[in-house]
Amino acid sequence: MQLLQNARKTERTIRDLQNQLQERNKYKAKYEEDMERNESKIKKMKAQIEELEQSESNLQIAKRRIEREANEQRERASRLEKENEKLKTRINA
Repeated sequence: MQLLQNARKTERTIRDLQNQLQERNKYKAKYEEDMERNESKIKKMKAQIEELEQSESNLQIAKRRIEREANEQRERASRLEKENEKLKTRINA
């Protein structure tokens, strides 16, 4: 009788431990899926950051070129205005 009770108690303990193990395995699998999904998101975000940084770099280069061209045009306009004033002075003299 005592032996039968101990056997049933042991069987219940084994079932409980098996259920706990199944639950842990389920949580582990979910955790691993979440990790893979998050790693994929991180990878995509890093790629987007690299693209944005490259775009920013290209825009900075274009901005400097445009600023340089604008300065050159202002200098040219200033030279032409001075030359125009000289010509007016020579005509009026």
